[in-house]
Amino acid sequence: MPERFDRATSLAIKAALACARRQGADEVGGEHLLVGLIEVLSGQAQSGAVLGRSHVPGRSAAALVQLGIDAGRLEDAVARGAHDARLLAGLGIDLAAVRREVGDRFAVRWRTRRPRLRTDVKQALDGSRHEVRALGTRRIRGEHLLLGLLGSSVAARELLLALDIDPMAVRTTVLQVLADGG
Repeated sequence: MPERFDRATSLAIKAALACARRQGADEVGGEHLLVGLIEVLSGQAQSGAVLGRSHVPGRSAAALVQLGIDAGRLEDAVARGAHDARLLAGLGIDLAAVRREVGDRFAVRWRTRRPRLRTDVKQALDGSRHEVRALGTRRIRGEHLLLGLLGSSVAARELLLALDIDPMAVRTTVLQVLADGG
């Protein structure tokens, strides 16, 4: 069964690239894809040029907002390194102390080349195809990509947890929206 990305999913990937560029990242990671997906699904894009004027938020937007997911909050957390801080804290490393010690030596730089896709993003794209097949549809929508991302990206799950949002609750909510015809 051939699967194809719908327009919103393609826009989410472009929004993830834009987020990675704004952050000065070398790679597009799960955290950037999560921001891009939420921007597109909820219509909260940072740049009208990314979505275009004709974009209408997906049916899952209200469900994601009820869970407390906001694109601006997510991007701020990515900029702070909240997902990395949670992982490092588990190892007993204080990211804020490391940043104070290192100072500006690792300041964010403007990059002119397109960031590469990190492995977790590639796995999310593959996982979205599995989600589509499991649900018996043909088009890969943003919701399918979000499900694939939650299954493959530790960074995306840690980012949600850093904002006190349960990744399993997000998965359950998105599956319910899809089951209800959303």
